[in-house]
Amino acid sequence: MPFPAQVPKNFSQENILNIRPGLAGIYGIYNYMRWIYIGQALDLQRRLMEHFNRTSEPSFCIWNQKPTHFVVKVVDVQDLDAAEKALVYEFMPVCNRNPQIKPVSHASPGHRRL
Repeated sequence: MPFPAQVPKNFSQENILNIRPGLAGIYGIYNYMRWIYIGQALDLQRRLMEHFNRTSEPSFCIWNQKPTHFVVKVVDVQDLDAAEKALVYEFMPVCNRNPQIKPVSHASPGHRRL
């Protein structure tokens, strides 16, 4: 279940603020080398701004990986957990990993259809 085909957006305040407030879904943050973080949100704009402003719990890890882009997928609220779990399993983002589990492989955004 990849992210739908879309033009990736630069990880910038301007692009995040262009997301309609209150829109629920799944998001992926990455750079040219790897997927950094995949998460879910009841308000994509608000949650991505928390990461951008470094006020979220995973923001330290996210910014240490030098994020450049993000993608979103609108998902019904009741499907958020399953959708997030599937995408984390598929892409194995560095900031989502359980430190006790060694990934078998990790796909970079350039190797998977966004």
